[in-house]
Amino acid sequence: MYATRIKARKPLTNAPPKNSPSAYIAASSSDLLNIFEADFGFLAIRGEARTIGKLFAYNEAIVLLQYIRQKNITSIFSSHNLTKDCKDIPYAPGFETISGMLVIPLTLSSSDFLVFFRKTQVTPPQHFTQ
Repeated sequence: MYATRIKARKPLTNAPPKNSPSAYIAASSSDLLNIFEADFGFLAIRGEARTIGKLFAYNEAIVLLQYIRQKNITSIFSSHNLTKDCKDIPYAPGFETISGMLVIPLTLSSSDFLVFFRKTQVTPPQHFTQ
């Protein structure tokens, strides 16, 4: 696990020569996902959102993206349990695929941000012996 994170911190050799943050992030998306131990995410800049990694649970992700925009999050926010930590999210079906998120604001106005999502981890039942 730590070896993967250290490897992900290597200098990005395939970064585009442009001065575009979205191009840089797109070029290093797998490295970012490894660093933050995320399954996928979004880069939201100037009202547009770019996917980081392979998008899972489209409806859940869009609801969370809208929630983040409405909440105007101005400092780093994380949750390992969205159902518990974000009870005010208007999503009647409930979250079945996405269980956690990390929001990193990129501007003081909170309009630009990175968000990383983690899928629900199914843990096998424990068998106890006597």
